[in-house]
Amino acid sequence: MNVCSYRSIKSILENSLDREPLTPVEIPVAHSEVHPNVRGSGYYHKKKEEVA
Repeated sequence: MNVCSYRSIKSILENSLDREPLTPVEIPVAHSEVHPNVRGSGYYHKKKEEVA
C-alpha cells in the first residue's frame, strides 16, 4: 500500500487497515563472497614499510 493522499489515509483509518499485520519484508543477505582484490582491515593497519 503506497498511498499518501488525504482520502486514502482517511479510508485506511476508517476501515482499521492500519491495524492489519505488516507483511514481512525480505532483507537481502550482505555480499559475502571473498575474492583476491578485497582487502581486509589488517591491510590498512600495516606500517608503510610493510605495504609494497
